[in-house]
Amino acid sequence: MNKLNAVDVLVIGGALAGLTAALAAHESGARVMLVSKAPVGKAGNTLIAAGVICAVLEADDSPELFLENLRASGKGLIEEALTRKMAYNSTKIFHKLCEFGVNFAAADGKIKVGKSSGHNRARNVQVNTDGIPIQNAGLGFMNPLTKACLERKIPLYGGLRLTRLLTAEGRIAGAEFVDGSGEIQQVTAKTIILATGGYSKLFGKTNNTADVSGDGTIAALNAGCIIKDPEQVQFFPCMMFTPAKLVPSNILFGHGAVLRNAERKQFMYDYDPQGDMATRDVMSRAI
Repeated sequence: MNKLNAVDVLVIGGALAGLTAALAAHESGARVMLVSKAPVGKAGNTLIAAGVICAVLEADDSPELFLENLRASGKGLIEEALTRKMAYNSTKIFHKLCEFGVNFAAADGKIKVGKSSGHNRARNVQVNTDGIPIQNAGLGFMNPLTKACLERKIPLYGGLRLTRLLTAEGRIAGAEFVDGSGEIQQVTAKTIILATGGYSKLFGKTNNTADVSGDGTIAALNAGCIIKDPEQVQFFPCMMFTPAKLVPSNILFGHGAVLRNAERKQFMYDYDPQGDMATRDVMSRAI
């Protein structure tokens, strides 16, 4: 068994959530390490995502309007305090991502802002994907964020699969991993941030990446954590197969794209008054 250096904050997960968590923890002055099952910066669903986030950037928008849209989309199931925090900090987070080197698509020196399902204002911004394969648009986030971690000398380890969380005196004390050769690696840490994604690989068909297999969830459960809302597993409703196999952005519906069934019928209005601008959960059930 090998033991890696002890740290203040251990981040497990090498996609967008893990990278931003590591950078934020580093900014707080903590000693940080990031460990990922897949290569860092090429992990999880961020890799195949459309490279889009939402932020309040337009003059006719506001955090309160954003919050109202989130409440409506959440159908009474949101965590109010966390959702409010996200809505009211979205502009700040957008600028922080820019500070970390993320470039967003712009025209004539102005960030392009689009509108998509569930939003009554334009607040979708997409990363600049110049030189990036369309099916891996999320690299527009992960490449600069990985570079930012390396510039700050945050240790990044890929190829280590989480097997269990370590406990001592009723508290989380670290984590255990197995590497590609079967060797056990341990890290002791005061705080652990699980950014390991969901567990959609439990299903026979999924458009999530293969490494989204619930490692973090089961490790937390085995360590005594309470898992809340495990039924909230959501697939992206649409999948494109030609001319490229990719998950299309919901921004397409804001530009007039529609869904049709095998009979060429535009069916979304049968399920929601917003039609093809309905939220993803409604669209998934309708399909």
